[in-house]
Amino acid sequence: MKFSVVAICLCAHVAVSVAEPHSGVSPDANRRAVLNNAELAMNQGDSYRMSLSELAQLIRDPQAVVWQFSGTNWMKTDRGGKYVPLQAVLDEAPDKRLHDVLTGFRLDMDNDGTQEIVLLARVDNDKNDKHFGITLLVRGSDGLTPIYYPQSLPGRYYTVEDIRDHDGDGRLELMIGSHAGDNEFYSYYGILAFDSKQTLRVYTTTAPDTLHMMDLDQDGQFEFLVRHLVSRKGAAQLWTWVDQVVVWNGDGFEQEPQRFVRYHDQVTKPRLIDELIDHFDADLFLLKSKVDVLRQIHAHILAKKTINAQDDDVVSRANRLFKANKRAQAIAALRGALEKNPYRVDVLRELANVFVEAGKYQEALALYYQALAAQPDVTSLWVSIGVCYSRLQERTAAIASFHNSVTLSEEPTARRATLERALSSEKDEQTKVNMQAALDVLDGRPMPTLPSSDNDVLPD
Repeated sequence: MKFSVVAICLCAHVAVSVAEPHSGVSPDANRRAVLNNAELAMNQGDSYRMSLSELAQLIRDPQAVVWQFSGTNWMKTDRGGKYVPLQAVLDEAPDKRLHDVLTGFRLDMDNDGTQEIVLLARVDNDKNDKHFGITLLVRGSDGLTPIYYPQSLPGRYYTVEDIRDHDGDGRLELMIGSHAGDNEFYSYYGILAFDSKQTLRVYTTTAPDTLHMMDLDQDGQFEFLVRHLVSRKGAAQLWTWVDQVVVWNGDGFEQEPQRFVRYHDQVTKPRLIDELIDHFDADLFLLKSKVDVLRQIHAHILAKKTINAQDDDVVSRANRLFKANKRAQAIAALRGALEKNPYRVDVLRELANVFVEAGKYQEALALYYQALAAQPDVTSLWVSIGVCYSRLQERTAAIASFHNSVTLSEEPTARRATLERALSSEKDEQTKVNMQAALDVLDGRPMPTLPSSDNDVLPD
């Protein structure tokens, strides 16, 4: 399997925590800096699901209603409609069993000691295409009152995706979904939550964006990750997606809180670069669109970050220390510069070169990736990445990187000369073979057949 730089960036957090091999940096310190990108499984609200007997009893309550949309155009968000009693819904499908038509959940969303009710209804068949929206009812002194139906969430039918307390304030958040199309091709998602003033807040996505749950900082409180489609250019496997972190803070939905901006350093930017490598032979306009997104993400991060004053002479000073055999001091100077500004390309490259000399090619790759995210059209950075992949015996990734060093540059003719000079001065035979293969592909020759030992495949 092709080695994943995303995983390396997550494990090493190299932008601010790079150390020379055997320098004694605390693994625990690194782990605290790293965001956990393991996705949490949805619970479908199973713990709050009503039994058949509870549903049967609820049907007798005339105040137990569900929203019925007007018309059958599920794509509209302003379809209109009305609340109808549950018995009226069942009358639309006399041949179906109760649990095939109605699903209910009891939960105390606002932590006031009184349970709210969430109702779902589905009665679509060959003769009946009526659509019912998920409905939230609250119980007061006058009985049940509906307070929510999905005005801004189109779809043919609705689901409860998850129910849990994400922020530890004792109030439950409700994640819902709506679906339509063949094999549920169109899916939309929403989050419902009561704030501290008992006001219902709603967050919704649009198709084909997807919604995920993670505990990024491993504090026991959960964040939402919205995967946005930002470019539909080319076939579906070439579309470009960018994640956005959304946090429910008990009173509202925060988008991209500063404490999670580093998610883009650790996941988004490496993933985009991996896509440029995996699809290096795609139409150039598709690759350029990914480069544009990469630039936008980097600019977004810089706008969110506070960059401390930097030492402009640090690379020259580090080189002098290296020449004086003061290696530890040189490494410390470079690391100190990255702590002040983790996006300094000259420092990232210099420190990456140190890892290359030490044979630490995976660590070097993570640094080169961070530098490339800031300057994705710099030929020498792509060449350095190709060299690292060559040393790691990842031939496809190496050839792709050398190929990108020319095609993604602003001056391909001049950049080809740069790759040719690198080839003429390269001493490692496998790296030379990969560089020549990239030049051959640029000249229209087919990609070389790689030996079975080459493990380049798309990462899981």
